[in-house]
Amino acid sequence: MNKVLSNIGLLDLRNATEESIKDIAVIKNVGVVIYSAETAHLLSKLNIGNMGSSLEVSSDFKILTGQMFITGDYLATLSEPLNILVTGQLMIRPDVTPEDIKMKIGKLVVIGQLMCPNKLMPLIQSKLVDHVGQNIVYPDNGKLLIGTTHVNTGFLQSLPVKTSLVCIGKLSLTESVSNDLFTENIDRVHMTGKIIVREDLHGILQKHLDPESQYKLEIIPLGYEMIDKPLHLDALSIKRFKKAKLYTKHYLYIDKDIDAKMLTTHIEKLHSKSIILCHKDLCETLLELCSGDDVKVLPFAEKLLIVDGEEELTAEDLEYIDGKLTILILGTLTVKDTVTPDQLMDKIDQIDNLGVIVSDAGRLGAIKAKLRTRKGQMMDRNAPQEETPPGMQNVGYLKL
Repeated sequence: MNKVLSNIGLLDLRNATEESIKDIAVIKNVGVVIYSAETAHLLSKLNIGNMGSSLEVSSDFKILTGQMFITGDYLATLSEPLNILVTGQLMIRPDVTPEDIKMKIGKLVVIGQLMCPNKLMPLIQSKLVDHVGQNIVYPDNGKLLIGTTHVNTGFLQSLPVKTSLVCIGKLSLTESVSNDLFTENIDRVHMTGKIIVREDLHGILQKHLDPESQYKLEIIPLGYEMIDKPLHLDALSIKRFKKAKLYTKHYLYIDKDIDAKMLTTHIEKLHSKSIILCHKDLCETLLELCSGDDVKVLPFAEKLLIVDGEEELTAEDLEYIDGKLTILILGTLTVKDTVTPDQLMDKIDQIDNLGVIVSDAGRLGAIKAKLRTRKGQMMDRNAPQEETPPGMQNVGYLKL
């Protein structure tokens, strides 16, 4: 049997044998291949295409993928020095001491990002057998933050004076803070990930950003309130806003019970980086409130269905709809065989497909006729499937 392996993050051949690889026809797209001195000859027997790198690593190394934190408490549990290979991120916490590194770390191989306090970097480098990736050195008093960090007054007050932040993930600075407090308690910010910052606070943050930071930047225009999830506005929920300026990158659904007067009473400006759904009678007023060049308004006339997960559309669903239906597909919509093409033509006004439509060939024609937005996929569930050769794909770590 000829197996095909594809998209393997780390392929471990250290214990491989002629027998364990004999059925493998080809290996496609491998990030890193590791082998021992005893198995090096097997590399020439494998048909490996598009390989990132290969390393000789002895069998006593512990393999870790993803994010690995080395803390003082973790090292205290070890009875003997540990040899580690990390693919992803290796982060040394500030509580680790030089003595910990000397006594508890044997050899290191890092494929990815290495983050370490300044005082420990020389010792860590002395332990490195190989490193492919970026070194990030942060001050010894640095605060390492993983995930989403919300910088507000309370957060700043909790920091010691002149703290250096090392943030991995997302940093959000969307609430008013004192420039003096920011400058007093933050010395430097090293960012890896994404920054979301209010326009009026961007300058103070920029002054403290480490120039070696790697991040995507999203700036919220001055005076706007950020909406960080999909928003459905109806006659009741819109009352929480008072002449608000809203900034969103998620879809916004404005119910048909909101008229132009109600909308302009509660919403002064709208900056959207996603789609806005509203009744057709509200389109002109809504466009006057919108700023930005990437506004996408999708009007509906009568009924609206938003598919944001997995849903099925049946003949009964369409039979009892009073009026014509507009469908926005963000997830997966399966059109059942009980639905007739005539029902689709009579009951559906238009379809905005940004997800996946699953149907059969007999209904896809009618569905295509109703498409207004064609950014998603359409799948014929009865189409013959390509035979996939036996094997594995999309595996983070594979040991042969």
